[in-house]
Amino acid sequence: AWGSGGLKRLLRHLSVVQKKTRRWHIDYLLAHASVAGYVVSFVPSSGECEVASMLSRTLEPIRGFGCSDCSCISHLHYCEDDPIVHVLKAHMRAESTSHGDVHGSTVHE
Repeated sequence: AWGSGGLKRLLRHLSVVQKKTRRWHIDYLLAHASVAGYVVSFVPSSGECEVASMLSRTLEPIRGFGCSDCSCISHLHYCEDDPIVHVLKAHMRAESTSHGDVHGSTVHE
């Protein structure tokens, strides 16, 4: 979730289990899953798609998930092991691509 309302949307997604109103793909998934952690990253609006593209290089994309407003294959990827290394690498690459150097990603578990 990017933009000025990104963190607000993240909090909304994290609390969706308690709510009946679901708007995005992730809301339906989170109703049946638990969140192990999340990454806060400083990338421009296209950064979400850059991260998804980079994750698709090493992880299996779940086709059509979370990308109804762009041309990405997916914004959700399957990983048998702990995905944090893959996710952090993708975010760091997206940050360095968009800023010329890494400004920092933050992991929350």
